Amino acid sequence: MTARGKMDPAVGVQPSITGRLHLRLLLVAYDDQVSALVLRALRMAGLDVHPLRVDAPAMLHHDILTQAWDVVVCQYHMPGWSGIDAMCSIHVSRPELPVILVCGDIGADAAAQAMRMGASDCISQSQVNVRLAPSVQQVLSTVDGRPRNARSPTDLHMVADGAHEALAGFPIAIFVCNSEGHILRYNRAAAELWGRELDLGKDLW
Repeated sequence: MTARGKMDPAVGVQPSITGRLHLRLLLVAYDDQVSALVLRALRMAGLDVHPLRVDAPAMLHHDILTQAWDVVVCQYHMPGWSGIDAMCSIHVSRPELPVILVCGDIGADAAAQAMRMGASDCISQSQVNVRLAPSVQQVLSTVDGRPRNARSPTDLHMVADGAHEALAGFPIAIFVCNSEGHILRYNRAAAELWGRELDLGKDLW
């Protein structure tokens, strides 16, 4: 599917005509090898994956984010931006979407920080074949009789607030921008890098 494609608007993971679970996947990945690794791991686990891949911030626009995704998988390291940047951009408008990060060797502290910022899981590339499919199935499993990604409004506010607090304390500069490059959110390290407080919605990255 191309980045301009539309996904089936039905909510939730559904059985496909093959009997396998139908998974609508938003895949944020720059590297072809990472993309292939993710898709292979999910399909080998028996999931009927319907992916849409984006590889640049401008592609995370309104038409993409308002489609009915089941889960987002993001490559952690990408040229000019990161999986953290992508996750924060997604959670500005879709805080209920589970985001799983696929990373290299970032260390336990960075992985834990990513989880505090809103990631559902942070998986090493070397563990994708073993851990990715179970992690996807877990985030889509039911909690208290409702889908995990069908959170209440109170839950969504808590996710957004928690991500904002974690973003503020992250030791590296992070900017969250819209598709036009306007800065929507930033942390203290970003302000220090910029040399001043930013004018949200007006300053351009």
